[in-house]
Amino acid sequence: MKNRFKQIRQAKKFNQEAFGKELGVTKSAISSIESGRYKVSEPLIKIICSRFSVNEIWLRTGEGEPFLPIGSDLEFEDIWANIRITNNENADFIKRIVRAYWALSDEKKSAVKELIDNIVGK
Repeated sequence: MKNRFKQIRQAKKFNQEAFGKELGVTKSAISSIESGRYKVSEPLIKIICSRFSVNEIWLRTGEGEPFLPIGSDLEFEDIWANIRITNNENADFIKRIVRAYWALSDEKKSAVKELIDNIVGK
């Protein structure tokens, strides 16, 4: 498990100190886990899997994929983060759409929602 633990840290681009802070443990604890001196505790396994969408079976056994598929909320957050940092015509248009929608009354938001649902076939 120590190698898979390290793989997660490296995939998320953390050094040992930053990874420890994210997990609520010290750099020394991370180093000890990665060297095999300490075993990963059950609570830490749960935190890692929850915080970083890690496949618990993979973490424990090496079977399957390391990361779980991204849920729609996380996918939206990634999309929105990219829109916010991108400066092009499409990103500006998306920002205008969101701002305009947010400023609408509830009645008009319902009408827009109905229109979008019809367009995408829901």
